[in-house]
Amino acid sequence: MKRLLDRCGTLLLRDVPPEDRDTLTIYKVMVIGSREISLSDCPEAIAELAESGRLDWNRLSADDKLRYELMKDRMQSCATEKPKKQKKHSTRFDRLEAIRRKYPGCKMITCRVDVDGSFICAGRGYRMDSTRGKYAPRKTRYGDQYDMDRIIGICCADGTVRFADQDGYEVDDEMIEVQEKVKR
Repeated sequence: MKRLLDRCGTLLLRDVPPEDRDTLTIYKVMVIGSREISLSDCPEAIAELAESGRLDWNRLSADDKLRYELMKDRMQSCATEKPKKQKKHSTRFDRLEAIRRKYPGCKMITCRVDVDGSFICAGRGYRMDSTRGKYAPRKTRYGDQYDMDRIIGICCADGTVRFADQDGYEVDDEMIEVQEKVKR
């Protein structure tokens, strides 16, 4: 039963980036506990500082005063360092919404890409440069494998057509070549 619940939890947290999960595994709890320092192992003055927030300098030895000053200097140097900018995790939905905001009034059409890189979008034939990128075949022991087999056509209000891959990332215009108009 525990394994089933653990797998359900993993399934629920699958799309949440690890830094935003706010959950700890049993191993992480153990690691955090092993890094904690017991106040009974600290000098009495430091334990008093942790409990009351005040430090009695008269009770510290010369070595403890030096260690305290070093610790204070290190904490100040860590505080002055610029915090690393966290990379924002974006989902496919977020990327598609950004495209809708970038091209207001656009219509998105999902098109199937053939193994030779050709596809039809809004009655016109196109060919994807399938020699590089996500649409290029990968050699596996089972034969050629394709990471992507669909493309999103973005028909803008001004009549231009842009493209995004099936994950919602915009595709460079030079990767797509216009073919002939297709009869329906």
